[in-house]
Parts: sequence; structure tokens; C-alpha cells
Amino acid sequence: MKMENPDEVSREFKRIFQSLVGFINIIGAQEGNRQLELDLDKLDGGAQLVISRFVPEREDEGSTDAPIVFNFSPTLGFSGDRLVLASTTDLAKRLTVSEEPASSETQANTQLLLSADVLQKVVVDNRSQLVAQNMLEEGNSLEEAQATIDFITNMIGYFKSAKVTFGPSAGKLKLAVDVEVNTDQTDLVSE
Repeated sequence: MKMENPDEVSREFKRIFQSLVGFINIIGAQEGNRQLELDLDKLDGGAQLVISRFVPEREDEGSTDAPIVFNFSPTLGFSGDRLVLASTTDLAKRLTVSEEPASSETQANTQLLLSADVLQKVVVDNRSQLVAQNMLEEGNSLEEAQATIDFITNMIGYFKSAKVTFGPSAGKLKLAVDVEVNTDQTDLVSE
């Protein structure tokens, strides 16, 4: 994210982030959860990171069997007019100190591409498991479950692909959905 007034905005975000970590610690302490510890790391070029991480108890410091929560270290990064919020310190550091893209055209930051023929093959390959799951979850008979999965498989065949793109464009967030229809669809599963 780009900040318009980096000096002023970064101070506010730093304060808000620290307050949020404190609030999470208070709520967590009431529920018996682990606490986050705050740290500040100044990097080359004036960049800085506000790091929060879960610290193991003294008796757990040498343990190799730690809860997954230790993989999470929410970090806020600042560099010039750039603001980064990441789930790990390493990711925040890489994004904070990375160079700006050479292109002036902004790229989409989220993209999902779904190929219908691959999805259809996955459904066919897993047909027996999907039929069994349908019978258990929906209470359908074997024939009803098979008909449902076959219907879904054939419906997927009417499409070639679907693409969802999300990202900034001309100062706004843009969501684009492109669906390509298969005009020569043939049933993959026969009755």
C-alpha cells in the first residue's frame, strides 16, 4: 500500500498496530493463550519493521514440537511511502525492501485461473469418493448420488476456463471475472 503522507501515516499505523497487539494480548491472557512480544527492526535505507512474535515459555525454549502459532509473526513494514502488513517477519522484510516494479502499469495482486477440463478430470478421477460423500452428507441413495456427481461433471464440461483477477487500477480496486464457454461440449459421463 502506498501512503500519501509517509511520516504522519506511518506513526499512526505503528501506534495502531502496537495497540492492536496489546489488545490481542489482553484478550489472549484472559483465555490462557500465548502472548505476542513486540520488537522494532531498523533496516538499510530508512526502512523499519514493527514485529510481533509469539515467544515460547522458558521451559519450552528447547522444544522441537511447537504449536503452529509460532509460525505466525504479524509484522508491519515501512519504507518510504510503502506500507506492508504481513503474516510473517520474513515476508514483511522481503516486501518492504524489495524494489519497485519497472513497469508503470500496475499488476493484479490476486489472480485465480481454473481450467475446466482439469477440474472435470479431477471430478471423474474422484467420482467414487464424491458419490460416497454425497450419500453420507445429503442422505442420497447410490443412484441419486451418482446422478448428482455425473450432472456436476457434465455441467463443468460446458466451460473451458474461468479467470478471476483482483487488483488496483487507476486508483480503484478492480475485480474482473472472465468465463470461457465450451461450445462443443460432449458428455464425459454416459447414463
